[in-house]
Amino acid sequence: MNNNLKAEKQIGLWSAIAMGIGGMIGAGVFSILGIATEITGNLIYISFIIGGGIALLSAYSYAKLGSKYPTAGGAVEFLIRGFGDGILSGGFNFLLYFGYIMALSVYAKAFGNYAATFLSSYPLHPQQS
Repeated sequence: MNNNLKAEKQIGLWSAIAMGIGGMIGAGVFSILGIATEITGNLIYISFIIGGGIALLSAYSYAKLGSKYPTAGGAVEFLIRGFGDGILSGGFNFLLYFGYIMALSVYAKAFGNYAATFLSSYPLHPQQS
């Protein structure tokens, strides 16, 4: 084995911040704004205030857990540390992945609707007969 190989580069503070901001802007603002407005109407600002509060609490929790358990496992590692390596943590892990899939499907639907506006032959709101 070659001992001259460079050590793996880790994600730095500014890279992590850029990824977080990119994910929030790309997924949260551009893809969810239309869906959130459709659901809440004129009260959309309240949903953003509530969502921002939840995001702050979540970020604080991840920061505290990440400093206590520095590992590459992320949320899965936190579940195992909290509930043990068993069925309960496995079930929560499944729910975590299921949540990711559901979020991706919402993003895909929203971006698909945005892309459809550039295709003149695709009706966004088909007429009822």
